[in-house]
Amino acid sequence: MALRTFAVVIVVVLAGCGSMAAGPDPEPTRTLSPAPVPETATPAASPLPPGLSGGGVADIDALVRAHVDALDGRSFTLRVRERHDDLTGFRVLRVESADRYYFHDAAVTVAGNRTAFVDGEYRYSRSTREGVQYELGPSVNRSTAYGWLVDLPIRTPLSVGNASVYETRVAGERRYEVSIDRAVHPRFDSFRNYSVRATVHPDGFVSAVTVSYVRVGQDGRTNVTRRVRYSRLDATAVDRPTWVERRWGDDPTP
Repeated sequence: MALRTFAVVIVVVLAGCGSMAAGPDPEPTRTLSPAPVPETATPAASPLPPGLSGGGVADIDALVRAHVDALDGRSFTLRVRERHDDLTGFRVLRVESADRYYFHDAAVTVAGNRTAFVDGEYRYSRSTREGVQYELGPSVNRSTAYGWLVDLPIRTPLSVGNASVYETRVAGERRYEVSIDRAVHPRFDSFRNYSVRATVHPDGFVSAVTVSYVRVGQDGRTNVTRRVRYSRLDATAVDRPTWVERRWGDDPTP
């Protein structure tokens, strides 16, 4: 098996992604096809993704820009799932266009959740964190409202170095698997057994990031896992939620 390994320095901290709380995924259950299985790794046959070099992540800004640019003008679904021991939570961002999208956020440390739907004219919001509350306001572009959710999980999941990049194939298409393993996080010494796995496409699109570690504190040890996954590129549609219909009908007024 031919394998090419590159030393990589990558900065990954999911600060800003926050914690999440238990709650059902707002999307209906679908029957999914099995995920493609990575094929045997092969030597690199073409230039590396933007920001990567033979020595690692040479320019994190270039990699993040390439990731953001790869999503520009496309529909997609982004899911961020987090587990703290037995507590689980999630964020879901479904984007049909820059002006039509849906966001659902459930946080571990706060009871209830927040949901927003934007249709290009209005932004409809629903929160259950202090009873059920609704808000109606002007439409906000997806990049303005949730650009951080596309940027930060790639830019700052962990500030650690000594990563490796392996070129591989998934369903015949080239991918780059980034791996980081540290006994102790270099900036947060309460984070132990720190591990990162990321999948990068040739154009710099980062389709998956998984972070796991043990958080050690005065209250004991907590096993933390965070998974970031993109899916349904160019195939995501956003329907008007039923709670918007119930609250505002077809002709809302601010």
